[in-house]
Amino acid sequence: MGLTLKNTLDINMKWEIFTEFKSKKDTDIVVCNLLENVPHPGVNQYVECPICSTPELTPGYSDKRRRKLYTDGYIGYCFRCHRTFLNPRPDPGDMVSVREPNLGTKVVNYNVPELDGTEFNSFSDLNESGLHYLRSRNPIFTKDFCKSVNIKSVPNGVVIPFYLDGNLVYYVVRFIHTSFTHRYMMPPTHNKPLYIPNLVSKKKFILCEGVFDAFACLLLYPDYTPCAVLGSKITENQLHYLSQRFNPTNILIYMDDSGRSNKNLEFIRRNWRGMYDIDIVESDGTDPEEYLNSLLK
Repeated sequence: MGLTLKNTLDINMKWEIFTEFKSKKDTDIVVCNLLENVPHPGVNQYVECPICSTPELTPGYSDKRRRKLYTDGYIGYCFRCHRTFLNPRPDPGDMVSVREPNLGTKVVNYNVPELDGTEFNSFSDLNESGLHYLRSRNPIFTKDFCKSVNIKSVPNGVVIPFYLDGNLVYYVVRFIHTSFTHRYMMPPTHNKPLYIPNLVSKKKFILCEGVFDAFACLLLYPDYTPCAVLGSKITENQLHYLSQRFNPTNILIYMDDSGRSNKNLEFIRRNWRGMYDIDIVESDGTDPEEYLNSLLK
């Protein structure tokens, strides 16, 4: 569908807007012919943003970046209007039409109601390109496994849902074909929940950083429930949920390096006075996913 902004269409006639993913506040994602509008596909570069092509002051950014779209042709991010731009994959089945996906549903606390799954259910079932991408990261992603955890597809990416006590609370989008650093659509940092892909044990947990690290831990530590903190440290809110909901007796911490793991260990000891054994997995910068891949080579 086309944009209604007349000046945008007049100034950028070569831009074709296919789909807009809208949040309640603004348009978060624009699916367009991005690849056709970059001079060097595959290389990060600045191009004029088709939506905000006129200058506007934005604190914290240089004059060059205020009105520029930073992209490699597959995915881009505009530092002025804060939209993510996607170039669609050629398969027709990858195109979706969703007007109001909650790509950042706030989790203020852990007593959250179930998210209306209408938007999430509107996404396409996981397609072959998405399955191939996931398989390239971890052999656990068989077709049946992906179906069991309800992973779906969007243009240029996969969607991984987060369930809290059986309820869908939000989901993340992981873009595939990009060297751009803005690869994820995530909820706000200050109120993010834990990501637990499978409850293996209620007493033994292994904490890691990201979603794909959690899936790697399912294979590396089959006796432990993997628990991603979605960052480099566990928050007070996450720790409260972990301690109150499960009260584990054994905790392993496997961050990207031992320094981060030790900081989390001390944070847990300061903020949780329960009875538990806690230790870290030594690492010199290799995260669980990278370590798993090194074993599979």
